[in-house]
Amino acid sequence: MSSDVADEVRRLIDRGLARYGRGELGDAIDEWTRALVLDGACTEAQALIEFVRAKMGEGEAGQGGKERTTDPVLPKFEEEWNAQEDTDPEDSRTTAERPASSDRGHLRNPTVESPISGILAQTTAPDWAEPMDEDAVPNAPMRHEDTRKVGSEPHSVAPGRVPQTSQTPAEDQATTSRIRAAEFVDRCRSAFGRGNLEQAVTAAEAALREEDNAPAPGIAEVIEPARNLFERVFQQFIGPTQAVPVPSLSPEALSDLDLDARAGFILSRIDGAMTIEEMMDVAGMPRFEALRVLASLLRVKAIRLS
Repeated sequence: MSSDVADEVRRLIDRGLARYGRGELGDAIDEWTRALVLDGACTEAQALIEFVRAKMGEGEAGQGGKERTTDPVLPKFEEEWNAQEDTDPEDSRTTAERPASSDRGHLRNPTVESPISGILAQTTAPDWAEPMDEDAVPNAPMRHEDTRKVGSEPHSVAPGRVPQTSQTPAEDQATTSRIRAAEFVDRCRSAFGRGNLEQAVTAAEAALREEDNAPAPGIAEVIEPARNLFERVFQQFIGPTQAVPVPSLSPEALSDLDLDARAGFILSRIDGAMTIEEMMDVAGMPRFEALRVLASLLRVKAIRLS
């Protein structure tokens, strides 16, 4: 995903969160749906949509299927307010001086006191902090932000408030190679323990080929601990280092083996007089690699020891 698409997905998610905060649930879902169109794998947008739809379903069920409303529900009284009631001179009398309810025919409606003034006094206090809601949007814990206009979209996202789509780690592409290499290491150890050196060499070479071809980040954590085992396997398969290797195939037959440059270099040094130990000294490569190449040449019958 390009950085421009990731930024647009982030912007749509933040716009949806702003709309959710203003109670515009349907519009919030629309914003997150557009984010899913751009990035179908955006689990954050999907989780937000499912959460809000569930909340909308709970609200509809609680109201018996009626349309949701934000209008305050106030108690209804049997009598409507009478303008003359507050200007009637009789109402200036104390309660004790007033006639009984049977004389007046009705009781005065109780005064409904608005809670708005108390709420404003509480929320404007310097030490007031908005309480955390257990039913808040998932994965979006409230954090302190600079004051801005109510309902406006944030110009920047606080680190960690919502997971960044562009920062989601990519899947480890070396997992398959790592599993196969670990299996080859187990086969090598098992065959070596049984004394079957040819099977052990074949398994060791297969594990090393997995390392050669593995994508980033590689499988060193599997191969490096097994290098000592592989070196012992190669050493025992080759035999005494004082032995002299000689070619056992014609140049035409060797070309059919598709040998790499290292094997070709080792073959070019075989003259029928130089020992294994001497060849490893002049091979120009680490001892482990020289043993690996010699063991592979012996395994495919490209050389023999005299």
